Amino acid sequence: MPPIFDIHLGVNYWLTVNTSIEFDDLFTEIITVADSDYLQVCLINKDLGNPFISALELRPLKKSIYQEANSAQSLVTGTRWNLGGSNDLRYPDDPYDRIWKNFTFGTSTDISTTSAVQPDSYSATPSLVMQTASTSSSTERTLSFSWSYDNQSSVCLVILHIFEIQDIPRTDFREFDILQDGDTTSKSSFNPSKLDTEPFVYTDTGDTKYNVSLQATSKSTLPPLLNAIEVYLIRATYGIPTYGGDVATINKIKANYQVNKGWSGDPCVPRELSWAGVTCTFDSSIPRITSLNLSSFRLTGAIVSAFGNLSTLKSLDLSYNDLSGDLPAFLDQLSALTYLDITGNHKISTTLPPGLQQKKDDEKLTYRFGGASTDSKPSKNKKRILLAVIIAVSGVGVVLLFACLIKRLGFCRDNYRKELRNDNSMDLVDSEGNIVHIDSQNFSYKDLQKITNNFEQKIGKGGFGTVYRGQLYNGEQVAVKLLDNSSQQGTKEFLAEVLQLKTSSS
Repeated sequence: MPPIFDIHLGVNYWLTVNTSIEFDDLFTEIITVADSDYLQVCLINKDLGNPFISALELRPLKKSIYQEANSAQSLVTGTRWNLGGSNDLRYPDDPYDRIWKNFTFGTSTDISTTSAVQPDSYSATPSLVMQTASTSSSTERTLSFSWSYDNQSSVCLVILHIFEIQDIPRTDFREFDILQDGDTTSKSSFNPSKLDTEPFVYTDTGDTKYNVSLQATSKSTLPPLLNAIEVYLIRATYGIPTYGGDVATINKIKANYQVNKGWSGDPCVPRELSWAGVTCTFDSSIPRITSLNLSSFRLTGAIVSAFGNLSTLKSLDLSYNDLSGDLPAFLDQLSALTYLDITGNHKISTTLPPGLQQKKDDEKLTYRFGGASTDSKPSKNKKRILLAVIIAVSGVGVVLLFACLIKRLGFCRDNYRKELRNDNSMDLVDSEGNIVHIDSQNFSYKDLQKITNNFEQKIGKGGFGTVYRGQLYNGEQVAVKLLDNSSQQGTKEFLAEVLQLKTSSS
């Protein structure tokens, strides 16, 4: 399908591109203030076709021009017309390489001069643009143009470049009114011969369609004149990017482990586009990373020192990867850390560095491990099961796969409560007060094929579907259930079946 997608500049919305509308080319431009030494342009997939881009260009501007572009707002180009000319203009005619499209009104007359015109201080309009203009055919006719935006809350910045380029006899006089959206109460009378090159600038809002008209006054013997038009959509830059130190750190982690989870743009903002496995806090004015769930991210090698720079990190889940070596001392720098999970990394030492060991002894750190080089027994009041949920889309519908690790599960199915956790896991509390922790874990369909030897051995069938025997790489026995498309049962019923599987396995 012809794609429809959004463009963001950093964490702020720029524009929606709709390629189903026929254009000679698709082109969008924004004037913005760079608040750091890098810019990020993001194409947002809205599930309406794949975004694409052919070219991306950057042009530096003088800080003195386009004062409306500042730290609080940017200017998205709607129209930039060169009136009365014969060709489009850009570099070298415009040193900033702005594209000035040639435009002629249907009933207008084009005029020009060879005399140089000094650029104005507002937008530094090139001399070649100001050397041409359009006038109406008579004082009875107006010069009018219109544009539209979908959102009524849009705020437009309109720049009219007006400069007298004709030698006017003493017997003639040029004066005209500028009417915004046909409103005579907003008109302003102009005598171009008395003006320098500074443009007429105003903002307009509150509608989806806008119009401006130049109309000769009753005293004028000459029709209205216009050299060039610029129209911009004012786009507020309300989004605050993630703390730069956190961004640099997470990008180092991404590069070191070659993470391929769609990590691009800002890790926290916009919230609906935050990175997979990354949780942030927005309590302060600047977003900070507080949790990393990198379980099953296929991380290999040692734990890199970049993790020690995430000063606000409270939860770090590195389970079910292929990490190796010691738990490094720089993890002691994570003063906010209260949860650490290295379960399933069979090549890594489980010995905590001194600082984290002290936090664990003081019961200020929850530390989970297992299947590592030095395993530990579960604490007396902590019993664990692992719940893995995988969603796969096939040609005939959606297939939901559950892989359940049954391990020392002993709670009453009729008497339990759920405690939701921020780390995408759940605690079940049985009638004896024991906590049964369920971690969220993702497996691909290919992983499940390997775990079950291509679904070789059936061990049962229930309300959810067929159950298969499997084995994880570390030797743990699992039951993998393939959910029927027609099943309408929910989590509670599933947990009841977990109990039945536990009973049958024991």
